[in-house]
Amino acid sequence: MILIFTIAFILQLKRLNIMDSIPNLQAGPGADLPWSVDDFKCHLIDSGKPAGLVLDIDETLSWTIGFWLEHMMSKFGNPENLTIREMAEKYKLCQNVPYWQTPEIQSWMQSMRDSAEAQTRLPLVDGALEGVRKLEELAPGIWLGYMTVRPQTVVKQTQHWLEANGFPDLPIIAKPVNVPFEDGNKWKAQALSKLYPHVSGIVDDNPKLSIFAGESYPGSIFLYSHQEKEESYAPQTYPCPTWTCVVETVKEKFMNGESP
Repeated sequence: MILIFTIAFILQLKRLNIMDSIPNLQAGPGADLPWSVDDFKCHLIDSGKPAGLVLDIDETLSWTIGFWLEHMMSKFGNPENLTIREMAEKYKLCQNVPYWQTPEIQSWMQSMRDSAEAQTRLPLVDGALEGVRKLEELAPGIWLGYMTVRPQTVVKQTQHWLEANGFPDLPIIAKPVNVPFEDGNKWKAQALSKLYPHVSGIVDDNPKLSIFAGESYPGSIFLYSHQEKEESYAPQTYPCPTWTCVVETVKEKFMNGESP
């Protein structure tokens, strides 16, 4: 009976649009629940914050592939005898390695994506923390949140990793559990379109995001770890091979009086 009353009470608060004023009921920084795209959009509108950017996490802030490759080489073999760096540069993502395509390995990779504990042991991408801090210094409030294709079930551990490594405490918008991993970048592209113009762009490493965003997306995609722009990318896609380049490219847009 108490549980039913509590649920009804929370639903009534959401209808009255006063959830933001009550701590620990609204999902977000410091909470156990992730933000939904709709809640995040309402939060940005209600807060009156100027347009800004969101950050991807895997391969943009955390060198997730490095952690994965080390374990997968040991567990499933490395017939090319590549170093971790060499394999990362050659294949970009673990799911692209041709000899790691068996059902057993694919199942293991999915279990790691869903593993809360695995998210706490990831190394940093070179220059990521410095770049995030530099842009916050140049344009306070530029970072609005994190948007990741990690499942919502690992948000709490993701938040702990971000905090432990010195990244800003911001909302985390994670992939709903009912969206398959293979559709993660499609979901993210749709979310960015829905959040525009309140979120005017993203720093992300995956070119599929730019492809799914398409010609109709008016926001900016700062494509970390890539050097060339393909015809299939969204119009305002800016390849940035390093975090130094990300900082300079975002800063240049600001200096030209543009929204980031």
